[in-house]
Amino acid sequence: GPEGSSVRLTVADGASGSRRSVAITRRTFQIPSVDAAMAEGGIGVVRIGAFSSDTARLTQEALETFRKRPDFRGLVLDLRGNPGGYLDAAAAVASLFIEEGTLLYTVGRDGKEKPLEIRGGSRVPVPVAVLVDGNSASASEVFAGALQDYKAAVIVGTKTYGKGSVQRLVSLETGGGLRVTVEHYKTPSRRTVEGAGIVPDIEAHRPLEAPLAAFRALGARGAFRVELKEYETAVNGAVFSDIVPVLRRDGLAYVSSRALAAVAGGEALWDGAKGEVRIRGKLGDAAFGPGGGLLVQNGASYIEIGAFAKAFRGVRASVGADAAVLEWSE
Repeated sequence: GPEGSSVRLTVADGASGSRRSVAITRRTFQIPSVDAAMAEGGIGVVRIGAFSSDTARLTQEALETFRKRPDFRGLVLDLRGNPGGYLDAAAAVASLFIEEGTLLYTVGRDGKEKPLEIRGGSRVPVPVAVLVDGNSASASEVFAGALQDYKAAVIVGTKTYGKGSVQRLVSLETGGGLRVTVEHYKTPSRRTVEGAGIVPDIEAHRPLEAPLAAFRALGARGAFRVELKEYETAVNGAVFSDIVPVLRRDGLAYVSSRALAAVAGGEALWDGAKGEVRIRGKLGDAAFGPGGGLLVQNGASYIEIGAFAKAFRGVRASVGADAAVLEWSE
């Protein structure tokens, strides 16, 4: 409909199924490419959804805000699910972390390398961790690969998508277009990205594992608090997109054993002979079986968080209307 006109929507609550009617006005809006927050314990978190025209400015503003905090001790850049965007925007953000040097090399059909240089950049005064996954692609791989090559950050997560091509859009008379690959790029150390991706320094595959591994890599100590909601996860107050399965049965909350292994800083092992799951990690070692907090559903194992807290000394668990909460100290 035309901008400025109104439309009435019926919205259904995903949990209760109740419905309500809301009126909204049609208008153009832009979703910011950057979300930033300071987690408890002095870890700044910046989520970059894509590299667009506002990304460098918003990232710089977040860093300036963090620097004003006397407890600022580490930075997490979350590039998971970032499909890329403008290369010049990625270069502008990279210049906030790299003082001088080559951001990437482009290689054309003639095989000749052309460097894209960073000059007059800067560095942040704290350790940096970058979160990536299989949906981190193109410009986000340029950025992560450069920071990894310059040892400006530790890369955490899973191998990235592997799109290392530069494409040009050719407009057609029909109104359509043809996207043509004209170059491939390499990282500053001349690693090929196309089809190979960026391999993280710290592998983190399980739900919740990547943000916790990043916090630990940055030297986070003291109290940890994880809030597990249906649509997001918060670590020490900073929100991440990780979705951790939580099942509710008879007033109890059962959490994915793989996610709880990430909390424990270890791994979850299935013992088919005993029909139990053993979690081993820096917080301790415990086994959970039928009648001992274990729930198996559709081939996946879940552990009641009260039983988990009882098994691992110092862990506290609580269940609210919209979140399951785990707290512990390291």
